Amino acid sequence: MIDIEKAKEIFEEYTNEYDFTQVNFKRKKEHSLRVAALSKMIANSIGEDEDLAELIGIFHDISRFEQLKRFNSTSDLKTGFDHGYEGEKLIKEKGWLEKISDDRQIDDIVYKAIRNHNQRIIEEGLSEKELLFAKLIRDADKLDLFKLMNTEYLDMLGGERKTLEEIKNQKIAYESFKEIMACRQLDSNLKIDQINEIMVWIGFLFDINFKISFRYLAKNKYIEKLINIFKGGKNDELLNQIQDVVYEYIRINY
Repeated sequence: MIDIEKAKEIFEEYTNEYDFTQVNFKRKKEHSLRVAALSKMIANSIGEDEDLAELIGIFHDISRFEQLKRFNSTSDLKTGFDHGYEGEKLIKEKGWLEKISDDRQIDDIVYKAIRNHNQRIIEEGLSEKELLFAKLIRDADKLDLFKLMNTEYLDMLGGERKTLEEIKNQKIAYESFKEIMACRQLDSNLKIDQINEIMVWIGFLFDINFKISFRYLAKNKYIEKLINIFKGGKNDELLNQIQDVVYEYIRINY
């Protein structure tokens, strides 16, 4: 049995050590709690363990707080800090799972889900249950990132700070456009500037796994709204084609 209230208590105690007058810490904590709720929603839709899903959601980004403190950045690439791996390591070192549940069968499911949630491709060799919960947390995480992208895109984008108008007039790279047209998730190396980082974000759609996730995206129109934000510059023709692909991909998977 999982004591989900104990998990929330541990999360609160640990995160309260950080400076929440800084917006990045506040954003990350709120994101973690929303992802936990989304994980529970997805698990409910497929008849899986809601507490286990919620537990993974609560702790999926637990190492982000230390990453922000040490580097003032959440870029794993720039900091050399793999926050999925570091999260797994932190949970093991603290012995949190032993305090939350007496069922040791959940341990590898939790660790492997957290370790894989931020990777482009899930590692091979996972059991059916481990793979399911790895996919589940990846969906929940991306659903909330799509929400954040609609309202906090300028703060989330890397590189030198740019205005919206400057970003609109950057050029979508052919490789980014080609990958989206082929409905493939983009490599993070394509983040050559802000507009192409947005293309990488849009490409997260092609790693969504569950019908309820597609229904959630269809209802909230997060990706379509994100595309519309960046129209009115050099990329309107390409963005219209991308929007058509997004509409169709969501529709056929709905």
